[in-house]
Amino acid sequence: MGRQCKVCVSPHRAEIEELRLKKKLRYVDIKQIIKNKYGEDIAISSLSRHFTKHVEEYYKASLQADRFRLRYIKEQINAIVRAAKSIREQMEILEQQLRHVVDRMDDPDARKEAREIMRSTRELVELMFRFEDKFKTDSVTQSEIYEKIMLCIRDFPPELINKFVERWEEVFSEG
Repeated sequence: MGRQCKVCVSPHRAEIEELRLKKKLRYVDIKQIIKNKYGEDIAISSLSRHFTKHVEEYYKASLQADRFRLRYIKEQINAIVRAAKSIREQMEILEQQLRHVVDRMDDPDARKEAREIMRSTRELVELMFRFEDKFKTDSVTQSEIYEKIMLCIRDFPPELINKFVERWEEVFSEG
């Protein structure tokens, strides 16, 4: 039976992983911090081995989830921008039509045309509200992201999947 990973059995494992994964510190800096703070001497090779063998797959899955989320957000932003541009263009057309009609408000046909422009404006505003509701119902939930990640890592070794589940629960139970 091989030796246990020194980082895995450390009571400061969570802090060590946070220093590397969240604060992006180098192994030499992590080694020094843990030594100064707790008197625990962990070799740089132990840190490297731990992050390569025990954390790398989780970290990759986490990065993949971040990329997925960012890609989805970019797509949503692009859709909103396209819709906003279209709505702005339509509002500019309606404004031009209304300016043309205002000068002739004495004419019954001009008043009829003004009512038609106002109806078109109302329809455009209703379209904006429907569009807003669409984005509210199309957003990705945390559980949907979790399910997609679990699907992506289904072929990973069970211990990595379990570690991912533990970490997921740790991260999202804090918020």
